[in-house]
Amino acid sequence: MHNKILSWMAYLFIWCLKSSYRFKHVQNENREKAMSESTSKSYVFSMWHQNVIPGMLAQWGRPHHILLSSSKDGDLLEVAARKMNYVPARGSSTRGGTEAMLKIIKALKDGHNAAVTPDGPTGPSKKLKGGVLNMAKESGAAILPLYVEAAKYKSFNSWDKLRLPWPFTRIIVIYGEPIYVPNDSGTKELAKIRNAITEEMERLETLAPDYLARWNEL
Repeated sequence: MHNKILSWMAYLFIWCLKSSYRFKHVQNENREKAMSESTSKSYVFSMWHQNVIPGMLAQWGRPHHILLSSSKDGDLLEVAARKMNYVPARGSSTRGGTEAMLKIIKALKDGHNAAVTPDGPTGPSKKLKGGVLNMAKESGAAILPLYVEAAKYKSFNSWDKLRLPWPFTRIIVIYGEPIYVPNDSGTKELAKIRNAITEEMERLETLAPDYLARWNEL
């Protein structure tokens, strides 16, 4: 009962924050391209863990499959995630991680979309790990780099410098060029693709200040 109350309190807090934010989505054609051109007609978002809060809120109501920790913290977040229309697959590096990954790969194969933080759950920050590559390779889904930045935010002293947007702030959501992983990719090709994803995510980050400055023109 205690956990249920805390879960609902967390959801209400998140809902209040989201309701105060102003979002603008740019380069939406890349999301459409990812769904139309990928083998599975689906995509998996790749966004840095630093921006996971505004990133998830920006997709509120759009069903995405996500990895969620098997810990007690994950229990608290699951209620909020489901209310936001996300589909959690529970797992971690020590418990249920492989099973959770397989669930998301199956969902992608079936044409559903997903979202991951490829430098999570513990970093290093902005260093892309192989999980998102494996999801795309095994499912035929596109990898869709995503960058989300708030005009004003609180940065925490965590490994990723987690950002929490201040209430009533503006948030820009940028969709990058889709990237594909052939199912016969070897080690060298996967390394090149990993670098391409990182470079695209870094490029999107450089675009954010200009989009925020031109907010009224968008």
